[in-house]
Amino acid sequence: MSIRRILLIAFLFFSIAAATVMGLLAYTQARAALRDEIRQHLVSHSASLSDQINSLLFERVENIHGWSRLDLMQEVRVGDVDKRLARFLSEIKQAYGGIYASLFCVYEGRVVASSEAAQIGHDWAPLAAWMTLSFQSTPVILDHPVRESGQWYLYLHTALIDHYTGKPMGAIYARLNREVLLNLLRRSVAGSHETAMLLDADDRVLAASPGNPSAVAAGTLGTSGWHVPDRGQGVLAREDPDQGRVLIGYSVAETSPGLPDFGWKVLIVNPEHIALAPVRRLLWNLGVALMLISVVAVLLARRLSAVIARPIQHLTRVTRRMQDEADEIPPLMSGSTEVVELNQAYRHLLSELKKSRQHLVRASKLAAVGEMSAMLAHEVRNPLGILRSSAQLLRRQPGLDERGYEMLDYMLSECDRINNLVTGLLDTARPRQPEFAVHPLPDLLAQVTESTRARAEQKGIRIECECIGADLALTCDREQIIQMLLNLVLNAIQILDEGGRIRIKVSELADLLQIDVADDGPGIPMDQREQILEPFVSHRPGGIGLGLAVVLEIIQAHHGSITIDSSHLGGALFRIHLPRTREYQPT
Repeated sequence: MSIRRILLIAFLFFSIAAATVMGLLAYTQARAALRDEIRQHLVSHSASLSDQINSLLFERVENIHGWSRLDLMQEVRVGDVDKRLARFLSEIKQAYGGIYASLFCVYEGRVVASSEAAQIGHDWAPLAAWMTLSFQSTPVILDHPVRESGQWYLYLHTALIDHYTGKPMGAIYARLNREVLLNLLRRSVAGSHETAMLLDADDRVLAASPGNPSAVAAGTLGTSGWHVPDRGQGVLAREDPDQGRVLIGYSVAETSPGLPDFGWKVLIVNPEHIALAPVRRLLWNLGVALMLISVVAVLLARRLSAVIARPIQHLTRVTRRMQDEADEIPPLMSGSTEVVELNQAYRHLLSELKKSRQHLVRASKLAAVGEMSAMLAHEVRNPLGILRSSAQLLRRQPGLDERGYEMLDYMLSECDRINNLVTGLLDTARPRQPEFAVHPLPDLLAQVTESTRARAEQKGIRIECECIGADLALTCDREQIIQMLLNLVLNAIQILDEGGRIRIKVSELADLLQIDVADDGPGIPMDQREQILEPFVSHRPGGIGLGLAVVLEIIQAHHGSITIDSSHLGGALFRIHLPRTREYQPT
């Protein structure tokens, strides 16, 4: 796949994905905010309507209590023969603008006065008392709601007290007009798709505004599965057969002082699909916006991908032409910053390739020398062993003069020297994998100093060891670590003058052990420190340059590092860092 197509797809994906994520986030946030707003509205609306209904009921209780105290009510004893009480009740009904369906007085089970003339003279059977309200120490009875001609009505009544005897002599009744409650509910939801409902404590629907859910037609919510709580206020989400899922804000009326808890509930019902219609319109608008963004993104992506890919394609063509001319450095290119940097990096890469080619040729030569050295080492050891054995046998022969013994000792020492060279060549050609085990550092240092003591004493060289921590231990190959330290110490002995000084110091650094091998010799020049660890590089007369190469191989096999510096003694310092455990891996 071309870079232009990758850029095109990437640009389209990220632009459209970003627009989609932002759109969904906006939709989700708007939906959540609208839900919260709807819930707060439903709760506050139902609570406000509940307060209005409660105030309306309190005023009716206050009215009937006041009328019962009027002197005019004493005429119930004589049957309201002059019709003054009936006219008064009719005038009150008209004055309250239809709040009351009727007002009437009952005396000894018969209606003696009423705002409705047709009702006078009829017998009256008391209704079942529902609640007794105490208003200014006077009981006002709220009868159970009754259903008349398919409608629910509320009756309030209180006793009429004889002013002479102080005993009850009849009662005054107020039949509340249901239209008052209906108008109140209608006004509260006018201009909206909401439905307002008034329920009693048994979830019977006392009144409801138009647009009622199916539960209103049933006259009760008991079989609808809505299960409105009996206390407090809040919002419910329920299913309605006609309108689907609806949101119900409910509030249970709190009574005014002096009135009991009716347990009436005010519901504000709002279909969810209507309440969330603004969010759906927002989602539609976001979809249209996403389509427009996609079209614009396609056009921009094609243009931008062409602008970005064109210089890279040109650089690719230049690179192909230069495959057969790698020694030539390409010319500088103009364009965007990234293209210019890429061109400069490519020019630098070609320069480094030329240097790497030279290093590779040198390394190939060294590898060939190493292989040949390994071959020669194997071929030399066999005759070398025969020569050494022959020299040892000749030395045991009697009759040799002092000159003969001297020549044989010289032969044996040279055989040993050649054998050491052969061993070094073999170790360099085929290094052995380390066998890890835990070894105490003081023991390793003791063996190194003991092995080099004789050679050091021959030149009067002093070897000092300092191990900070007697319990220091290292997970390593014992023989290889000893060989590494021996090579460093022997190199120092060979290069130091008589009376020199070598100091080995071991210290802890977190998970590492630091081994410093320092001397007071001539040191190593700065420009030779990087080369001295390479095979066959030696600045000592007679050396073949394998000792330090073996040291480097052992350190790398133990995941360690080595640096060369100047010591405080004035000579060279070889600083080695080795992990204390095998699990440790350098970062």
